[in-house]
Amino acid sequence: MRFCSCDTISAYMKIDMDFQHMQSIEDVRSLIKGSHRVVLKAVTIEDKYEVISEMVQRFNYLSLDRKEKRIVLTALKLFTGYKRSQLYHLIESALLGHLSQKPYHRKNAYHKYSTFDISLLEKTDELHYRMSGAVL
Repeated sequence: MRFCSCDTISAYMKIDMDFQHMQSIEDVRSLIKGSHRVVLKAVTIEDKYEVISEMVQRFNYLSLDRKEKRIVLTALKLFTGYKRSQLYHLIESALLGHLSQKPYHRKNAYHKYSTFDISLLEKTDELHYRMSGAVL
C-alpha cells in the first residue's frame, strides 16, 4: 500500500506500509496515539480500499465489541481520510466481499448539434430578439 505522509513543513513522501505487525487492537491504539504529528493517508482509492478490507479481515470486525470497533474506525479515518459515515458503508461492503471501485460512466454523453438543430436555435434566438447574445 502506498501512503503519503504530510507534516507541517508540507513535505510529501511516499511510504510503503505493512500491517503485519498490528496483531491486536492495542497495537492499533498505540499507532493512533503516536501519529498525532504525522498524517498518513493512502494515495489512491485502490490503496484505501485495500487498507479497509485488510483491517476488517485482520481484526474480524464483526466480532469486535463497540470500543474496539471505534479504535479500528479511528485508524481507518487516519489512513484513508474518509468520514465516519462513508467508512461504515465501505466496511459493510468489505464484510460482504464486494469492496471495489466502480468504473466511472459519464451520464451525459457529448451531444453534437445537427445543422437542423442549429437552425432551430437560430430561429428561436431571432424570435426572442437575441436575448442570449451580447447586450447593447
